Amino acid sequence: MAIRRLAVAAAAAAGVAVVVWLARRRRMAKPLPSSPPAPLRPATAPHLAAAPTAKAEPLCPPSPPHASTRHAAAATTISAWAECMRKRIRTSGRGTQNAEMLLVSKQGGVLRFEDLGGWARRNESMARLVRQADAAAPLPDFPTVCLQTGDRCIARRTAGGVELHLWQSQPVDAALAARLPLQRVLSMCAAPKYADVAVPDWCFYAWPEAGVAAGGFDAYCRRLAAAGGAAAADGRLCWIGTAHHHPCRLQLLRLAAAHPSRLHVVDVVDTAAAASLEFRSLEEQVARFRYLLDVQGKGYSSRLKLLLHSGRPVFLAARPWREFFHAQLVAWEHYIPVREGLSDLLERIAWADAQPAAAAAIGAAAQAFAREQLTHAAALRSLRAALAAAADERLARGSWATHRAEYEATKMYYRWTFMPVSKERRRPLALLAARGEAAWREWDLYTFGVYTGASIKFWLEQLEVLQISHGTMWGFDSFEGLPAEAEGLALECNAWLPGAFSAADQFDANTFGEVQARIDEYLGPKHAAKTRLIKERPPPGFFSDSLTPTLAKERKMKPALIVDCDVDLYISAYQCLDWMFTVGLIVPGTIVYYDDVSVIKEEAGELKAHLEITEKFAVTWRRLHDSCWEVVSIGNSALVQPCT
Repeated sequence: MAIRRLAVAAAAAAGVAVVVWLARRRRMAKPLPSSPPAPLRPATAPHLAAAPTAKAEPLCPPSPPHASTRHAAAATTISAWAECMRKRIRTSGRGTQNAEMLLVSKQGGVLRFEDLGGWARRNESMARLVRQADAAAPLPDFPTVCLQTGDRCIARRTAGGVELHLWQSQPVDAALAARLPLQRVLSMCAAPKYADVAVPDWCFYAWPEAGVAAGGFDAYCRRLAAAGGAAAADGRLCWIGTAHHHPCRLQLLRLAAAHPSRLHVVDVVDTAAAASLEFRSLEEQVARFRYLLDVQGKGYSSRLKLLLHSGRPVFLAARPWREFFHAQLVAWEHYIPVREGLSDLLERIAWADAQPAAAAAIGAAAQAFAREQLTHAAALRSLRAALAAAADERLARGSWATHRAEYEATKMYYRWTFMPVSKERRRPLALLAARGEAAWREWDLYTFGVYTGASIKFWLEQLEVLQISHGTMWGFDSFEGLPAEAEGLALECNAWLPGAFSAADQFDANTFGEVQARIDEYLGPKHAAKTRLIKERPPPGFFSDSLTPTLAKERKMKPALIVDCDVDLYISAYQCLDWMFTVGLIVPGTIVYYDDVSVIKEEAGELKAHLEITEKFAVTWRRLHDSCWEVVSIGNSALVQPCT
């Protein structure tokens, strides 16, 4: 009885009910549940790898080839999980902390680690990644950082700051909790309302339970790409995993039972433990099936990065947990989006079946992205950027403190990919150069989302190079960070939080005058003379405060030659566009550029605002690029007239 109670406690701490499901399937095979199964008493550890007496009912007819291979793979997987569970039981018996955390610091040029216990080999792999990142380019000394290796976030934002939020009953006592650096938590994912900074996970070094050998991430991804290089023998969508971790996974089982010709779904704890022929390794899944699905479990999904390497079209179900690369993924370019509850999954599969070339192009684009951004070397760069941000002493103060490491990591990413970003902005400039300057000489430029002035400087420098005359550059910003997004809308990037991208914090400035002086210094005398920054007083001065009906006439603003909408959020994009159209500053010939429209969905962010404004003002556009449109006509000409 003591051993059984210990097994129950260990399973609860891990958030894993492996033994529960094994015990259930050992007794009898039952049809797919219409609702989550009731918990049963778990088996003891010695029974974890034993074969059940009855085999679970397969969702689809089994495929006979290579049965022994799949049987061995299933046994290996279950054996690894069983060993993990036994290790957790032994660890709990010794009373040792198993907090799924690794404390890291660098003092006097020496990295220091304190392992607080973790699932499988995650902590060991993360420690090796940190050492490799430091060896590639030595990090400055930094204070203690918490590398949290669990599946969710732990640093929850509250009105009073940040508090520790444990999900899986980790044995974190009061003494340990008091010394955790909650302002510097690096986790495997990020999420709204949490201050955790998403960094590359342990899989980039090793995931032996899934077949990724130590130091073999890139080689494993090449094998996945090779497996996906041939035509798929099975035209269905495949998902194999542990179904009980989230209600949407149980819904996936129900969908597969109702539509076996469209989906191949296997509960790996159920059928792999039963040595079912339905179990397949990830390489086998990629080789056999046309489509792959990634859906959340009890937290983030580490397999997504692997699926993107396969070259197969990946269906990605929405989830709150975002990995470090999620902000760079584009729906319908790198993946086929699916709602969190899977209500549109069958519709998405039907679309892919009807558009095989488009679906294949999505798989190819995802693979190209993964080969550039999801490699071992790229992971080390991203991890190093997040750790380097911890050396910033300003992390400990100010409203931006809890977001700073996340911002720094994002900034480093865009620094590495600056040329592609700049290339998109150059497209409208080429069009303006071809027009000739006569008709546009006096038109103004408008930048919404100034931050430190980098976008303003880019536009002014490029227009000067192309010898395109223009009027005043108007810059709009609160200069105190982003506002809150509209109620009910999810953030598509974990860096777009209230208070993020504050120029005042970036410049350590106390007044708008100090911020303006720093931006003018950055722009240089010539460009600063043509720039006017707009901020409503008193603070915070968001667009809802500063964009008044009389502002354009009071400042003698002229029609817009270019509008740079770099505001990240739907609420801000809608407010600035609505104001520009209403007061007549956007006219036929105006070019509108969105900085973040390519990383968001139609139901959120700048693209949602663009679509709603298009309908409200009956705008006809000419699309110059994914992020750039030129106004051809405006339906309500009586309302919208050039402000001259």
